[in-house]
Amino acid sequence: MGTTVIPPATAAAISAGDAGLLSIVAIATLILLLVVRESVSARATGRREDPRLQFLSRLLTAPVLALLAVFATIVVVKIWEIL
Repeated sequence: MGTTVIPPATAAAISAGDAGLLSIVAIATLILLLVVRESVSARATGRREDPRLQFLSRLLTAPVLALLAVFATIVVVKIWEIL
């Protein structure tokens, strides 16, 4: 029963190297969710209101808000790096 311990310096280096990729993935996911949410919302409030699509539109609000918080954090960190 062996465990692998990663030294803090190595973990920080891995995190710093992957931060750019993770921020790109988070922003792409945010854009995709915003497009899907908007199209579902437009379809749900058409001529025939579909309660399932309205529910899906409201359901997509939570991940969008979470990813907006991640995006705001990314912006703050990038500004902090510049200063």
